[in-house]
Amino acid sequence: DRNDVFIDIGANIGLISAQVVDAFGKIIALEPNPIAFGVLQANALTHIPESKLSLRNFGLGHNTEIAQLEIPAKNLGGAFVRSPANRLTEEQLEKKEGGEINITKTLDISIESAHDFFQAVNSEITDHQCRIVIKIDVEGMEDPIIRALLGSKLWCSREVICFFETW
Repeated sequence: DRNDVFIDIGANIGLISAQVVDAFGKIIALEPNPIAFGVLQANALTHIPESKLSLRNFGLGHNTEIAQLEIPAKNLGGAFVRSPANRLTEEQLEKKEGGEINITKTLDISIESAHDFFQAVNSEITDHQCRIVIKIDVEGMEDPIIRALLGSKLWCSREVICFFETW
């Protein structure tokens, strides 16, 4: 009914958020990569009304912390968090990157507590925004996000559809 909320976790440059804008009353897009976030801002502010939009330049994890984001040479637009919480093994990352990981850039990024994020989102959402669609594309960092979502009031008190974009 266009009052629903779309949460784009791992929004990259905002292509999915821009495509679904007409179906939702609120778009919350998270992207920890500061380079991609700049493009996300440009795309979102060009194609999504500011009244519908909330952009956040951080990733989600177990706890609030600073983490390392590694950008591989062969993954145009993609990156991954180098962390014990990342469930992709070195072998899986190498396979995903075409057989070897050639890191072109490493950046410090902010990771926020997924538990705190979902708690805050639940308090921001009005009663008429009872349906939530969540897209998760986080290159191996799904586990803390899923655990926090399933334990949240957001999950228990609203109609939530969650899908994953994975390799």
